[in-house]
Amino acid sequence: MKTAEPIHPGEILLEEFLKAYDPPVSQTEAAERLGWSFVRLNQLINQKRGVTAENAVDLAALTGTSSMFWMNLQQRYDLWHAERQRERRGAPKIRPLKKTA
Repeated sequence: MKTAEPIHPGEILLEEFLKAYDPPVSQTEAAERLGWSFVRLNQLINQKRGVTAENAVDLAALTGTSSMFWMNLQQRYDLWHAERQRERRGAPKIRPLKKTA
């Protein structure tokens, strides 16, 4: 079954958290609060880098969510792309292991 491409965690951070405030939180302010460089945060938001476990802990503290929330978003995104990449390169069908009685 084909599923829709998951949203990158950086897009969720931007759309659901930073832009959701009135006024919106700038990337500069968010980076300062995180103790990250602007470039590092901007690369995440622009899908040039993924969320690491360390990033997830920081993002959870910033957003009031859990680190698992951020790791799950990244994992879903990575697995979806890995499956599509495997299909595109025509990887051979793998025979599953079977237990014998």
